[in-house]
Amino acid sequence: MLRKKNTILYDYRNLSNIETLGNEFELSISVPVTQIDDPFEIKVPVKKVTEGIIKLDLNQTKGTQEFSYTITKLELTPATSRLILNEEGKVPSVKEKDGYGTSEMFYEIVDDQGNAYSSGGAFNLPSTTHPMVDKDFSPFPQTPKTITVKPFTYSIDEDHKALKDEEGKQVKHYYPELEQTIQVEQE
Repeated sequence: MLRKKNTILYDYRNLSNIETLGNEFELSISVPVTQIDDPFEIKVPVKKVTEGIIKLDLNQTKGTQEFSYTITKLELTPATSRLILNEEGKVPSVKEKDGYGTSEMFYEIVDDQGNAYSSGGAFNLPSTTHPMVDKDFSPFPQTPKTITVKPFTYSIDEDHKALKDEEGKQVKHYYPELEQTIQVEQE
């Protein structure tokens, strides 16, 4: 996801009482090291990012007879892009090769300039629907006018490993009938 030099993204949105941290604080890390008496200590200044954040509360649904998903939130920040959605029904299956089944649904987000970021992971569950999906993506280089959400699956074997193409890349199966475009309000 985030690949900026000298930057760490720490996500504490699921912690309680984060207000006590304020907008700035110093993070101290102490790590014991074998064969050294004193622990290795790091002190890092932390500052809350408040500029350049776009939060959209949505209720956009797209589906087929068997599967649908509703986008509930899209957040764009200088550090990350976040997509929250709900899934219902049965993930569409694709017959790629004998011995392979369909993975859970993954999502790619693409801006109006063609910058694309994927939520695909290293571990693929079989055709599973998740009531709530909360995914982080790399940030877009600039605020897009639109973002298209492109659902996809992988063909996976019984060990949950994805089918790969000639170049060794996981083969994605896109579902154009499930794509949704989100209008992004400009600042």
